[in-house]
Amino acid sequence: MGKNATAAGLSGSDHRIIHTGKIAAEAADALIGVVSSIQYSPLFDNDVNKKFVEAYKKKYNSTPDNAESSAYCAALVIKAALEATKGDTAPQN
Repeated sequence: MGKNATAAGLSGSDHRIIHTGKIAAEAADALIGVVSSIQYSPLFDNDVNKKFVEAYKKKYNSTPDNAESSAYCAALVIKAALEATKGDTAPQN
């Protein structure tokens, strides 16, 4: 995608693209500054994402996308809620 985007003149901050979120690492530099509607990238440089991407690739031999990252984030929120309530799921009055 990066080579095609560059060849088509789509790199740079004056362009908007919509994509599935799966961008090859080698395409990332060509797309710096491009605005996208996708909220997730496996290239995000933080410890939580690195751990998630590594585990996902190991299990599925594929790179995670938006749907997978959303499910992972939801699981992290549920885990944090259960830890905060010490597992108590009773409704609050």
